[in-house]
Amino acid sequence: MTPDQLKKWAKTRRMGRTRYVWLYGVLGWGLTVGVVWAVVMATFQG
Repeated sequence: MTPDQLKKWAKTRRMGRTRYVWLYGVLGWGLTVGVVWAVVMATFQG
């Protein structure tokens, strides 16, 4: 790993599993997909 990658990994490890899942999983992925899905469905169904 490069030094920059090691720094990023250390930051991720300090964040902890629960916070990581909430930030990147629930908010980052889930919320984004939910908003996009709502817009797409509203566009196609009126």
